[in-house]
Amino acid sequence: MESCTGETVTLACYTAKSIGVDWRYKDNSSTHYVVAICSSYVQKDFQDRFRLNRTAKHQHSLVISDIRLEDQGVYICIEDAGLGVRREYQLTVHGQIFGVFFI
Repeated sequence: MESCTGETVTLACYTAKSIGVDWRYKDNSSTHYVVAICSSYVQKDFQDRFRLNRTAKHQHSLVISDIRLEDQGVYICIEDAGLGVRREYQLTVHGQIFGVFFI
């Protein structure tokens, strides 16, 4: 998935059961929890722009607003509170390109 800085991205995660998921973020150096087990609790480092969107019984999408270059990386949705099926999403972030117009 690709996005530009300032945009909002939704990473969809559908589960086989209605139980919760873990969302994790992996950059070049380590893996970080984003949303904690079976809840909408967002870890402190991600609280300002990340939220869990549960619009359906089996949907646990991660919404990232005001995308920044440092948000680029791999986002991992793991079913069954971190014990089940994994889905990975590679997020590539591009800086805004502003056009120059000559009259």
